[in-house]
Amino acid sequence: MNNDGEDKYDLEHVEDNVGEKVDTVAEAFDKGQTATGYESLGILETVKTFKMASAICFAATFAAAADGYQIGMNGNIIANQGFINQFATTVDNKTGEPILSASVLTAIGTIQSVGQIVGMTTLPFLAARFGRKPAMFALWAVLVASVLCESLAKKWQIWFLAKLFSGIGVGSLQFITPTYVTEVAPIRIRGCLLMLYNFWFSLGNFFAPVALQVMYKAHPENYKTPIYTQALGTHRIDARDLPPPTRISR
Repeated sequence: MNNDGEDKYDLEHVEDNVGEKVDTVAEAFDKGQTATGYESLGILETVKTFKMASAICFAATFAAAADGYQIGMNGNIIANQGFINQFATTVDNKTGEPILSASVLTAIGTIQSVGQIVGMTTLPFLAARFGRKPAMFALWAVLVASVLCESLAKKWQIWFLAKLFSGIGVGSLQFITPTYVTEVAPIRIRGCLLMLYNFWFSLGNFFAPVALQVMYKAHPENYKTPIYTQALGTHRIDARDLPPPTRISR
């Protein structure tokens, strides 16, 4: 008798759950939460259907290439002899050649990571208060300031400041770009477009030492030209070129 009672209880419980599920679906339908009709589209079909949104997301993720290039450039340029001659803080006891002290190398090597933390933790508040576009203009201004400081620096303290600005800008972009893409990208290809950010970042990071090596073979002590090339990427986050998510159609 007890088993029969338990079976009946379980059966009634399942029937109750089924009823609740049907009610939930009906409620969602009443709210307009129905299928869009695009769930069965493949990647290429989704891109063709949402051409404008896909193109804008592609352009936004391409910004990561310049960020990877800038990080790779700042991390490798300290080996350039011209850079060492300009910012040297001491001399080698054995050879008498100018070198950067260990404390200075540590400072300029870690401050960019600190800047990234600052950028990633502060820009969300700016974006929440004023919107995505003002936040993009802010990080664009920070990155321009970084390139200007690098180009005009004569002392290692200015280079230190440039690295801080660079880190803040890169950290800010690492927040704002994936967020923007998430809001704009079609759901079916959202993951692919977000992966493009990492792809472009790695590609830019790869070409930074390549550029330095090419410059080293032609002009071993020229460290300014590779720095100037970073300015070519500052247009990549021109907020005027990225429309708000609410204004993007297919």
